[in-house]
Amino acid sequence: MSAFRMNTIPAYVPQIHSAQTSNVVATNKRISWDREFSAQELSLSSASTALHEDIQQDPLVQQQEATSSRNEFDGDELARTAGMLLEHVKHEQNPKFQKSQFMNLMKQLRDGEVIVDGNQVVQSDGTRTSGSTLDVKGKGRAIDPIASMHTSRLQSAPSHFAAHGGGYIAQQHGQEQNSVSESKDHDMVQQEKEDPNDAYFRQENAEYMKYWSEGRQQDTTGTSGETAMWDRLQEDWDNFEAISSGIKPNVLELEAAVQRDPTNAALWYDLGVKQQENERESKALQALERAVELDASLLPAWLALAISYTNDNDRQGTHTSVSQWVERNDKYRAAAAAFRAQNPLGEHALLAEKFSNLIQCLIAMARSDTTGEIDADLQIALAVLLNTNEEYVKAQDCFRTALAVRPDDWLLYNRVGATMANSGQAEDALQYYYRALELNPGYIRARFNLGISCMNLRRYDEAAQHILDALMLQDSDATAMPGDKQHVISNALWESLKTACLHMQRSDLAGMCSSRDLEGFRKLFYG
Repeated sequence: MSAFRMNTIPAYVPQIHSAQTSNVVATNKRISWDREFSAQELSLSSASTALHEDIQQDPLVQQQEATSSRNEFDGDELARTAGMLLEHVKHEQNPKFQKSQFMNLMKQLRDGEVIVDGNQVVQSDGTRTSGSTLDVKGKGRAIDPIASMHTSRLQSAPSHFAAHGGGYIAQQHGQEQNSVSESKDHDMVQQEKEDPNDAYFRQENAEYMKYWSEGRQQDTTGTSGETAMWDRLQEDWDNFEAISSGIKPNVLELEAAVQRDPTNAALWYDLGVKQQENERESKALQALERAVELDASLLPAWLALAISYTNDNDRQGTHTSVSQWVERNDKYRAAAAAFRAQNPLGEHALLAEKFSNLIQCLIAMARSDTTGEIDADLQIALAVLLNTNEEYVKAQDCFRTALAVRPDDWLLYNRVGATMANSGQAEDALQYYYRALELNPGYIRARFNLGISCMNLRRYDEAAQHILDALMLQDSDATAMPGDKQHVISNALWESLKTACLHMQRSDLAGMCSSRDLEGFRKLFYG
């Protein structure tokens, strides 16, 4: 094979002229070069014949020769194939493909770090690499073991042999070795064809090369199969983000939308609800207040605003928002007016009295509906007031009633869980948080609430995990405003995480919470 380049015994090359020159200077004798040359040629021929016979008669040498030749052939063949494959795909830019286990194996085969031994890939013990050298393309040169044996024995010949025609005889001897090598190569090729392992690898490489060739022909834009797979994954995720009312955008997209259309109340409402989900209550309040300023008839915005005020412990804001929702609700205008006429409030009524009066008004509105249908929004408004008034059992009933109408509303599942946790039912609340996360894995508030319930149950490791997940989600959904990155993550999450770490007796993690080092905390927590 062309890959086996025989060495031409370089030890004899530089000695030819130097030995001849010294002979001419030392003596003036007239020597018959023809006779001397013929004698030396005859002597070498006899020695070479005897050497070949000796080697061929030695079964141990024959076995070592066959094993060594076959190992070198197999190793270099695989290394060359691996090198050709790597050369063919070197322009692929996808980092996951470049760092894949397959590519790593091909590089190790090319560089001779591993070899195929039977049905296994094992670390090279140096046997193959000592007999062959590879270039970066995987092509190799090997020293024939027969040639090495000839060299060692011929070097013990008398020194005057090198002075008289040694180069020519070496060339002739190299031609004889080439013929022997070609014969052995033919035998090894036959063994190669008969070896099922080698046949498998050749077929595997051929199919892989065909795959890449067809892929490049079909993909004229240069997009690899790996990129297409990632595109499909992204599309699947986008489809997951789709809900009944359309595609659910992230904070960045909603902020960009309100910047393009700052007078659109519906966009401000969507942004406010998204900020609620992401546990950014102050930003949610700003967006929702802007929404009702632009359109006071946007009833969902008033309900969402009431929830934000409740989370912000603003009882007056909660009462005002629900009152506005009642006044602007055309469906119950007559029922609300009739109740207020019968139950007027004094000018200086206390906030508790106002809450009680508004709760009774909502109950009257629900009873006025003779259609028999459940109004989920009315149940939510009533539940928010009851929750703020610390009537948690009644609030749970209202939220569950709304959930019966909207069984896939993750917001409602979280609210039921939060109401149960507020009433001391942390264990029962977990199932509602988990269901909310099943419907929306990116629901940060539900993850945070789940962590708080785990803390109340003294499951601090699990609590830290859930709160860390919420922090990482919040950080990944950072706003696009310059310098706003450090203000994206709410202090409530950091403080809760710090509390969990202190209960875990992990002062190192608690220190990371104090410095707000999310990446450092993540590495230390999982390390």
